[in-house]
Amino acid sequence: MWYTIRRMNDIKTPPNSVEAERAVLGAILLDASTRTGDSVMDLCLSEGVTAETFFDPRNRAVFSAMLAMNRASKPLDALTLMEDMRSAGTLEQVGGAGYVQSLIEQVATTAKSGYYIDIIKKKHLRRRMIETASGIAEKSFDESTYPDPQVVLGEAESSFLDIGNTSGGTLPRSQAVEDSFRRIDRMSSSNGQVIPFSFAAFKSFSVCGMDLSSPCF
Repeated sequence: MWYTIRRMNDIKTPPNSVEAERAVLGAILLDASTRTGDSVMDLCLSEGVTAETFFDPRNRAVFSAMLAMNRASKPLDALTLMEDMRSAGTLEQVGGAGYVQSLIEQVATTAKSGYYIDIIKKKHLRRRMIETASGIAEKSFDESTYPDPQVVLGEAESSFLDIGNTSGGTLPRSQAVEDSFRRIDRMSSSNGQVIPFSFAAFKSFSVCGMDLSSPCF
């Protein structure tokens, strides 16, 4: 039997959930005015969410702006986000202030943030697997460039191993340490206010990318 291999975009739309993406972004913005527990942004960081986790280019751009503001220790809410994106020239690219405002209307509570984050992470994992498998398939057909199939097999093993190692939400060491110290600094400058701190928050303070929920700790 003969098989025809085509790029994933030629077959069908890659796995995604734009609704869950919007819910995550909306929860981050809503969290600014209804903070009752762990920060949704901190939860995203501890789960290894990046801009690439988002499929919709608009949502990817919004999260990139949020992430930049978080790392610069800027206050994050709908108004400051819109102003920051407007200054960067990216606000109109995502649909203007109306799109950012619609994100808040997407969710009524931040209680299900972890559930939505899990959805977009799994969709992203499937896209990475499809993209990797598609690339391996093309190389398998290209006998002139890859005369030794063992080379392609080695690349396949390495690529899927890398996906497996980064799919659990662990951050790169430098980023994990930087984000953890930034959160500690925000907590220490909270003007004496009591900061809700749960075990989930403790786990998010990973050390050098290591999961503190591991039995080793």
